[in-house]
Amino acid sequence: MEHKGFRDYLALSTSDGSTEFLGFQMEGEVFWLRTKDGALTQLLAINARRFSGAHGALFENSEPLPYVWASFGDEGIVIKSSDAEVSRKNSLAFCYGSDAQLNHAEQTE
Repeated sequence: MEHKGFRDYLALSTSDGSTEFLGFQMEGEVFWLRTKDGALTQLLAINARRFSGAHGALFENSEPLPYVWASFGDEGIVIKSSDAEVSRKNSLAFCYGSDAQLNHAEQTE
């Protein structure tokens, strides 16, 4: 779905395995992704164990987490999860699931 320059995606998994979508690998039940100009701006993962891209793992856990929310902005990445921890990452290269998406975005800026 597209609205005001943002594009929203909903990925549902019916298996315990890994799913690949938009260049990201994910393990969990539900993933909502919001993008702008091809870059990930927000993520909500429900009952998820892992979310990663070409630039590493955003989160990885042996047991499913009830929820993980991440926001990607100019100051970096803010991650909140059901275990009440808030963490920050500074590399926004993660916003692009693959190097090809990152290269394309850099060329269009």
